[in-house]
Amino acid sequence: MSDFLIYLPFLAAAAIVFIYALHRVRCPDCGASLPKFYSPLRKTQRMWRAGGYLCAQCGCETDTAGRRVTADTPLPPIPVRQWALVGVLLMVALGLLTAGWFIAGRAVAAPPVVAAPVVALPQQAPPVAPVN
Repeated sequence: MSDFLIYLPFLAAAAIVFIYALHRVRCPDCGASLPKFYSPLRKTQRMWRAGGYLCAQCGCETDTAGRRVTADTPLPPIPVRQWALVGVLLMVALGLLTAGWFIAGRAVAAPPVVAAPVVALPQQAPPVAPVN
């Protein structure tokens, strides 16, 4: 059961990525399906900061919702709450991994203790009464 709890944050992140991959956005000008992944060399400043898409057929630039944007459209503010949530989730995942590592380290059986051989210590002879 503890193994499942350790991997839970990673499973949640994989589910979010999977759901994101299923969502397809179409170009508002030509109707072509917009790609999910771009070369970093093709991204615009808007795409780096706020996300969005660039149509390979007509060159139309859109926001993440699929609405056309122009060069004079202002950039949205930086999503501070989303970045804070990502930071908290990463810290929780790190804490769970560390706790799992400590628990797994203690669950390993220690090597058996071998008793040292018993060696009889030399004993001193009892004192002898002086002879007169």
